Amino acid sequence: MGSITFEPQVLNLMEVITDNLTLHENPMREKQIKPNVDIPGDSFVFADKNMLNTVIRNLISNAVKFCDKGEIFVKVIDGNGQYTVSITDTGVGMSEEKASSIFEISKSKTTEGTRGEPGTGLGLIICKEFVEKIGGTIGVKSEPGKGSTFYFSVPKNSK
Repeated sequence: MGSITFEPQVLNLMEVITDNLTLHENPMREKQIKPNVDIPGDSFVFADKNMLNTVIRNLISNAVKFCDKGEIFVKVIDGNGQYTVSITDTGVGMSEEKASSIFEISKSKTTEGTRGEPGTGLGLIICKEFVEKIGGTIGVKSEPGKGSTFYFSVPKNSK
C-alpha cells in the first residue's frame, strides 16, 4: 500500500535464503520435511532486505505449511539481469482455479495447513507487492496432490 520504506542494497541471496530456512528447521523436522537447496554462492542481488526476507520467509513457511513428510526444494536460476528463486514442495498442491487467483486480494481466502496451521490469506498478496516493488515478478505452478512451486525474480546486483 506504499507505506513501507523501500531501501535497496546489495544482498547475498544464498545467505538470505539460508537464514530463512534456518528459521523453519523445527517445523520441517516435526513434519519430516527434507530441505534441498541449489543456490549459486555468488548470487548477489539489489533489493530491500526486509522485503526480500519477508517474501522468502513467507514462501518457505507456506511450503512447510502445506507439506507433510515430503521435501522442499529451493533453487536459484541465473538469468538475464536477474535471478529466479523457486520454492517447490511435495505437498497438497492446489487447483488451477485457486492458483490463478492466489495473489488477488479480492479472492484471497485463508487455508489451513496439513496439521491445521492457521493463516490470514494475506501473505502471498504481500509477497506480490514486495516482489513488484523490488522490480521482479511472482507466480505459481501447482497440481492437487503433487505440490506447488512458487517462483519470483529479483534483479542482480548492478552496482
